[in-house]
Amino acid sequence: MIWLCVICLVFVTFSLKLLLSHINQMHSRSPDFRLLCGIDGCIEEYRVYNSFYHHVKRRHSKHLLQSTSPGDGNHANERPQEGSQQPLQEQDLTTQATAFVINARAKHRLSQRGMNDIVAGVQQYQSSLVSNLRSQIEQVLKKHSENTSGHLQKEVMDVFDSFVDPFTSVTTTFRQNSVMRKQLSILDADEIPIS
Repeated sequence: MIWLCVICLVFVTFSLKLLLSHINQMHSRSPDFRLLCGIDGCIEEYRVYNSFYHHVKRRHSKHLLQSTSPGDGNHANERPQEGSQQPLQEQDLTTQATAFVINARAKHRLSQRGMNDIVAGVQQYQSSLVSNLRSQIEQVLKKHSENTSGHLQKEVMDVFDSFVDPFTSVTTTFRQNSVMRKQLSILDADEIPIS
């Protein structure tokens, strides 16, 4: 499950524990701290973080015990939707890339330009890493070519050739904002005239 901080609407994580830590560190000392639980539709409201934390431990402990690693198949938002053309592994990588961008931007209070530079650097490193791994695997396959079939060698190389960069969905400001709106169901504010 993906957890979104409803106070700042920026912090996103796969772990309720990390969300609670974020709320404690970033928001709990605010003089106007107020939080509606919202877990499983819970309508309890809190003005003191410790009270909220103990409520979560008592009433929603099952969420604290859940696995928090993305890609383990336990997260509803990570499963492919019907009709989805993307394989599950690609979706997991894309989800992780999106979470990385959103969390880094919020945690380190990065400017949009700074975040775009980081994404570009990560993509460059990732490309070098995949190329390096591809050449190493190719050398190993050539070394053991008498023990492996040509079909297996081609299939292994095709894995590298068909690698999809998970950061392509968040390379630009527009794409980052689009992904956040889509994955987090963020709505644009509308001005409604009152007459």
